[in-house]
Amino acid sequence: MQQPASIYLNPGELTIHETPVIVTTVLGSCVAITLFNQRTGLGAICHAMLPHGGQEQNFRFVDHSLSYMLAHFYRKGVRPGELQVKLFGGAEMFEPATAVRHRPSVGRQNIDTCLALLINEGLMLRASCVGGNQGRKLLFYSHTGSVLTKKVPKNLPPALVKDRRPRQIGPRNLAAGI
Repeated sequence: MQQPASIYLNPGELTIHETPVIVTTVLGSCVAITLFNQRTGLGAICHAMLPHGGQEQNFRFVDHSLSYMLAHFYRKGVRPGELQVKLFGGAEMFEPATAVRHRPSVGRQNIDTCLALLINEGLMLRASCVGGNQGRKLLFYSHTGSVLTKKVPKNLPPALVKDRRPRQIGPRNLAAGI
């Protein structure tokens, strides 16, 4: 069996695959949403930076990215109950300024936006690893829906992030408080 192709997902990007691909990304306050359908073998992941884009149709935004991925799955005949949905990231990477401490962080807003959209679609999370104050490195296996994740210390040089081994997140590892 041939090794799946590997790609790196930058902030503001989204990728959808019907063939095996291993997608790597690194998150801070951004969130990654993964969708997988076992029947079709269709897998998708986005790396969204901000909660809402308004009229701007851009994958930098949680609302547009999730809507685009769901529309693609629905066009392929996938029913909502067949989707495996996972959510990662949304860390609070910076100490908030005094003037904005009363507002949720960008990471928290990204998480809340995603959760609200999922509720609106009647979808539930299969797994998540969100919040906290550390970044995360993710590996998403498009052909199985599996996600491996590793928290990345704030002071770790970017060149070393590649060498951090992720761990698998399954349904019983749901993050508390979401």
